[in-house]
Amino acid sequence: MDANLYARIQEWIAISENDLKSSRILYLANQHHTSYFLFQQSVEKAVKALALFAGFTDKELKEKIGHNPLKVFAKNIGDSKREISELIENLEKFPGLKNHKLMKPFDFNEYHRFLDGAIIALNDLKNEDFVFLGIEDIDSLLDSVEEAEYAEVELPQFDSQEFAERLSDLADFFTQAPSKPGEMTAPEFASLISTHEGRRQMYQIIRYGIKKNLTAAYFGAAFVACAFFTVQHSTKTRYIDGDTSPLKIYTKRLPLVRKQGEIMDTFERAVRTFKRFLGAEFALSNASKKQPL
Repeated sequence: MDANLYARIQEWIAISENDLKSSRILYLANQHHTSYFLFQQSVEKAVKALALFAGFTDKELKEKIGHNPLKVFAKNIGDSKREISELIENLEKFPGLKNHKLMKPFDFNEYHRFLDGAIIALNDLKNEDFVFLGIEDIDSLLDSVEEAEYAEVELPQFDSQEFAERLSDLADFFTQAPSKPGEMTAPEFASLISTHEGRRQMYQIIRYGIKKNLTAAYFGAAFVACAFFTVQHSTKTRYIDGDTSPLKIYTKRLPLVRKQGEIMDTFERAVRTFKRFLGAEFALSNASKKQPL
């Protein structure tokens, strides 16, 4: 990640945080329709920051995403689907890898079908009404975000027999996988894990990778949930539609307004986590550039 991209992402996050602060002030003043509009704006800008980090260009944000943050996640699902398709195709070329014991827990065809369903579900959302979500639906989404926030994966101790066996399986997998220039070769990996220090280093790498992915899954889940909560409110909070006025809709009788404080707390924690994650990734990318060849 270069410094210019990092600065642009930080700018989007800063604007998002400012909108959220204003939303909280107006919420406490019972100016609910304007408060919810600013909350929607805050979510939209945070998701755009996430999209830039994920590789979207400014042009894509303007022309393809617009004011619908859910389109960011739809594109990411589509990209994941293509990657899974390529993986399935490549595994067919290497039966040894496809049938390896490390691959048995994974059903990539089932995951591909799941992604198909996710794309269909996102496309169907435009016909759904999320303005009048009930308390149970809101709580269900918030609970799923909380589960992601505290998710953990237990690893065996790095000096245990179980971890040694898993590394041995991984080394065997490496011998059958085609390597690319610059990647660690199978003999190099086998040499690394043959020593106590090498196994300790590999343990730290695996633990860091798991933590990194769990963290990204958490703030991603929070942003998706808040996008659901806010995506249809950009216009409804500001304009009169026939006999329907924002002043009549956005009151404490609306479940989303009643739960808005809790939703904003969830969102704010996720934004803080994303900021720390982003800073760590930027520092790591800079450190790697300074490594001697």
